[in-house]
Order: sequence, then C-alpha cells, then structure tokens
Amino acid sequence: SAGGNLSAVVAQAFRDEGRELAGQLLIYPGIDMTSGYPSYAENGHGYFLELPTMKWFSDNYVGDADRADPRLSPIKGNLEGLAPAVVVTAEFDPLRDEGIAYAKALESSGVPTTYRHCDGLIHGFFAMGHLSQAAQLAIEETCALFRTVLHG
Repeated sequence: SAGGNLSAVVAQAFRDEGRELAGQLLIYPGIDMTSGYPSYAENGHGYFLELPTMKWFSDNYVGDADRADPRLSPIKGNLEGLAPAVVVTAEFDPLRDEGIAYAKALESSGVPTTYRHCDGLIHGFFAMGHLSQAAQLAIEETCALFRTVLHG
C-alpha cells in the first residue's frame, strides 16, 4: 500500500526526469489520499488493515500537506508516458477500489497496464504465501505478470 504509493510517485518522477523505468509493480497501492472509496466502508473493519490504522498512517505521513499533491496522491498526477504497470488488488482490502481506479486511470492515459484482482484475499496477502495456498498462487501469478513486463 505505502510501497505502491511510493512506487507510483517514483515512476512519475523518473518520467519527469527523463530516466527510464522498465515497469511498475503496484500491489494493493494506496494512491489517493483525497477521498474514501466504497471499499473503505466494505472492508475497513475485520480484514487486517482497518480504517483507524489507515487514518493514523495517512495523518502522520501527510501532516498539513495538500492531500491532492501528486507526490501524495499519484492518481492526481499526469499519468501519460509512465512505465508499463501491473496493478494488483485484493477482494477484502479497503484499498481495493483505489487500485482499480488507478489501473483504469493508467489505461486511460495510454500506459500499458495489466490489472489482477485476487478473489478471497486480504490486504497484506503478499507476505502470507507461507500461510495460504491462495496467497501463494496469487504471488506466483503476480510475479509471472511482472516478469512478462520486464522480459516480454
């Protein structure tokens, strides 16, 4: 989530600096600090990542800064010309709808984008492969998708 945010911001910065980037791997990214999406209400309690925790993180990270600044909410930035992306979301994740919105925004901006939704999984599943066969399968599929971005 935070890593997806930072990666999306770095992808924009690299493009702006004329630096080449092979691809973006955005796993349940938090990319919009300006509004709540329906998945916040649907999945904001009882599924590992909870709304009070999200609020604490964002308040401490953002402080008094403008939440619409693309360095905090990369979905608000210019997305044209970014590196190809793989965007992954989980069904029971408050950030699910942000990831979907970002994948659509990337596609609308002409960025080659592969979107992967993981049914039945929660935020953080990428660290849970040793605990869940479904998580491990999603990890392997995600890595295969990104391998294709990197190596064709």
